[in-house]
Amino acid sequence: MKTTKLNTITVVLSKIIAGISCGGAALTAIGTVLVGIYGNVISEYLTKELESGRLSMEYHSAFIFKDGQVSISSFVFYMILLTVDLILNALIFSNIAKVFSTGKKSPFSEENVKRIKNVGYFALAMPIANLIIPTIGLLFKANAFVGFQLSDFLFGFIALCLSQFFAYGASLEKDVEGLL
Repeated sequence: MKTTKLNTITVVLSKIIAGISCGGAALTAIGTVLVGIYGNVISEYLTKELESGRLSMEYHSAFIFKDGQVSISSFVFYMILLTVDLILNALIFSNIAKVFSTGKKSPFSEENVKRIKNVGYFALAMPIANLIIPTIGLLFKANAFVGFQLSDFLFGFIALCLSQFFAYGASLEKDVEGLL
């Protein structure tokens, strides 16, 4: 199959997003450990910043505060969720980059079928993680921030449907090769 500029751009952007997500996951994992170790110091600092007005509670960060104080358990669960989301994001985009990096080979290969299935599974895992991790956080008295959209699930289902089309294409390609 001929490689187009669109394929090249998609591969490059997918690799960039996967790399940034990997780096972000590593940093948030380290941050989670540091928050777990130095939670009291961080809590005091952020509380002072909030009281002074230099720090405001934004949409996603508002739930880490409880009664005007930083809730370390909420912060840790938020960081865990962010790490999981970044890891899944990296896996999704690295698989997408591989799907579009077929070169002159046909895109209808068993490897691509598996990769597209993986994209679907990882995409479905994201909203599920966004439900489960905050719910577990509630058991540890953390503030819950449960948020997802149905479109998050839909993307996963679309990728799984596409994998069926690619599997069909791969089987047709095998049949045609057998005829030649």
